[in-house]
Amino acid sequence: MKLSPQFKKIIPYIILVVFGFVLYYQTLSFSFVYLDDNKLILDNYQTLREAGVFKIFTSDVFFSAAGNSFYYRPLLSVSLLLDFFISGTNPFWFHFTNIILHLLSACLVFAIFKKYFFSKKTAYFLAFIFLVHPVMTQAVAWIPGRNDSLLTIFVLTSFYLFLNFLKTDKPVYLWTHLAFFIIALFTKETAVFLPLLCLAYYFLFDYKFSKENKQNNFLIILALWFCAFIIWYLFRAVSLSTGGSINNLFLSGFKNLSTIIIYLGKVIFPFNLSVYPIIQDSTYWYGAGAFLLFILAITLTPKVNYRHLLFGFLWFFIFLIPSFLNPDPGAVFSLFEHRLYLPLIGILICLAEVYPLRNLNWQDKKAQLGGLIIIIIFSVLTILHCQHFSDRLNFWTEAAKKSPNSAFVHNNLGAMYHLNNDLDKAKVEYLIALKINPNQGLVHNNLGLIAVSNKKFTEAESEYKKELEFNPYYDNALTNLGILYFKTNRLTDAKAAFLAAYRLNPNNLEAYNNLLILSAN
Repeated sequence: MKLSPQFKKIIPYIILVVFGFVLYYQTLSFSFVYLDDNKLILDNYQTLREAGVFKIFTSDVFFSAAGNSFYYRPLLSVSLLLDFFISGTNPFWFHFTNIILHLLSACLVFAIFKKYFFSKKTAYFLAFIFLVHPVMTQAVAWIPGRNDSLLTIFVLTSFYLFLNFLKTDKPVYLWTHLAFFIIALFTKETAVFLPLLCLAYYFLFDYKFSKENKQNNFLIILALWFCAFIIWYLFRAVSLSTGGSINNLFLSGFKNLSTIIIYLGKVIFPFNLSVYPIIQDSTYWYGAGAFLLFILAITLTPKVNYRHLLFGFLWFFIFLIPSFLNPDPGAVFSLFEHRLYLPLIGILICLAEVYPLRNLNWQDKKAQLGGLIIIIIFSVLTILHCQHFSDRLNFWTEAAKKSPNSAFVHNNLGAMYHLNNDLDKAKVEYLIALKINPNQGLVHNNLGLIAVSNKKFTEAESEYKKELEFNPYYDNALTNLGILYFKTNRLTDAKAAFLAAYRLNPNNLEAYNNLLILSAN
């Protein structure tokens, strides 16, 4: 049977989709890991179901009552809401959506590389590397990681339309490029850097100021980008009353810029990945080795295409910049691997222009075998790394193993033991967290809960008050203190604690209901 030319064109995409789905199939049975997914999905289930479009686009991603979140990502909330309507809080459909988004991203990478950068076979190999690379695991296996695959889909589509506009001068491509740019902005703040990437491409590959229409187009594009940015910024400013200023977005956290070396090591040598990596427990050696290897590859490559190299580096750096920004300078800086999802494309562009990829003849069986071996190795590493995201206890146990100096991680591992009613192991982890950081948030509150379980009410009261000393806006600690007072018949103190908790967070239903009970009595 002879295949039609149209069907032959989509065969590479079908192979990408089937292979990627098989690779990540195991994640469909995964549960929640209790790193933001519990807040975004379990805690916000009713809020999201009742929220209209206006509330979603005028709230932070966590629907914080105080409006003090740094993260304005309404389209992430929209994607979660769509999954809610299909499966409620069943994690299966959320994981299924994550897989589909990743497969779509890989197909877009192939389409752009094939049309504007490389030969079809080189583009296909690079798209496969993008598909199976172990560093992408967190963006697929961890439900909130979809924010990066969503962002990548919209950024790539917008960039592809921009390239089409440069090539054809058709207004439809300009307006659709702008539309997807706005959509990307409402997905994740990283999208503000997309115009820089477009400008880099324009000046490196399409610089034609000699034509008057090109000059006019360039000025129009700048004006449209600015308008899109203002629209997004105004929505963001309204939604985030504190913690969302432009100063926090762009000026904080640059002290962590050196971690680009660590990220580079994770891309080239993805053998030491972690579900919750921190600087203190990360090594620069992989990154240093990757950098030296890259310099050697450039040296061995005849007639290096420096424009592609520069463009690839700019892609990597531009979209990795937000990873260096820290809205809470006092917090331990984490090196989440899902942040490499979009920047990885830039590294792939660089690698395709240096030895040995630059000189590979894909008709050669040795080249085919070498490419296949890399894909198999990366696939195996991805399958193994995926398993760390299977459930909450497995996730946080792996996190504590790879990041033993993180008080946050040990506290969360203790909380997972706590949820499993293993109070002895929970207390051990809480104490480890306090040893690392005596002011670690939530730990004293959790120790208070254990003390209540053991009917040590005086000790529990002391722990709750310690929590509130350096975490005075933590409404759950106030609620727990109120419950303790209620149990010990200190009703006036209980009412005051519940009232304070409710004032801090009107969505705290436990505080509100207890306040009603006390008021009725």
